[in-house]
Amino acid sequence: MGILSWIIFGLIAGVIAKFIMPGRDGGGFIITIILGIIGAVVGGYISTFFGYGRVDGFNFGSFVVAVIGAIVVLWIYRLIRR
Repeated sequence: MGILSWIIFGLIAGVIAKFIMPGRDGGGFIITIILGIIGAVVGGYISTFFGYGRVDGFNFGSFVVAVIGAIVVLWIYRLIRR
């Protein structure tokens, strides 16, 4: 259930990250969603590793971690694309 939660959160988090960090990214909406999923999964693993949260389902704390992870991955993607 945990990884499925992060994938679903990632779909939404990718869209929210794009609204928070607008700009021209190559690939458009699909790449943004993929980066959101990657960011949510990475954010989930990092927060679990450091003890800030567990991957335990759909809740607000998990959603915040997913959005933050998506923003970080989008930022790194933009650095690499330059």
